[in-house]
Amino acid sequence: LGIEGGLVAVLALDLLLAWIGRPIAWLRQFARLLAAAAIGINAAAGVEHGLIAVVMPAIAPVILIAGVEALRTHLLRLVGDADELRRQSIPRARWLLAPLSTLAMWRRMVLWQTTRYSDALDADLARREAIYRLRQKFGRHWHREIPADVAYRLQAGVRMEEAVARIPEIIAERQVAITDDLAEIGVLDAATVPPLRLVPVLEQPSVPPTVPRVPPGGT
Repeated sequence: LGIEGGLVAVLALDLLLAWIGRPIAWLRQFARLLAAAAIGINAAAGVEHGLIAVVMPAIAPVILIAGVEALRTHLLRLVGDADELRRQSIPRARWLLAPLSTLAMWRRMVLWQTTRYSDALDADLARREAIYRLRQKFGRHWHREIPADVAYRLQAGVRMEEAVARIPEIIAERQVAITDDLAEIGVLDAATVPPLRLVPVLEQPSVPPTVPRVPPGGT
């Protein structure tokens, strides 16, 4: 009775912590350990009375653990949906493979209150692609060649959708400016006008004058 009573108390505390959104992992494992101890003690006590006496006392703790786990999962889902400020954790494999970029992503998640890891990952990929395109077009000092607000958003990782949406417009404006500059200095006209094709005139061969032929015996 003491172990079973302790098991019920620990499970109740675990459910309470899950309900307020502060679950403790080791408390859950401790409840499972108490459940295993209760099952073992009850099974050992019923060995002398046969197989049924061994199995039946073990069913109640198993059913209790299953019900508590189901309720706990449901409570955590409710709390997770209601608490929008709860930030998802970044997978450990990413921390191991790319620690510096993962740290920068985690920093942006904390600063700009990005709760979902998938949203943070999409924003990071869009930011990397946009910076790569700007670097290919403007060089290493790309942030000096674009509007200041767009450069700040890309460097800080905030409002990425608006910043990324303006990248094609900025590149197009840059291309138009280059075209206008070339047209002003005349480089564009010389480059765009196709060269004249000179067709060589073949010299006609000179034809010798025809001399009438006098038949033999004629004057």
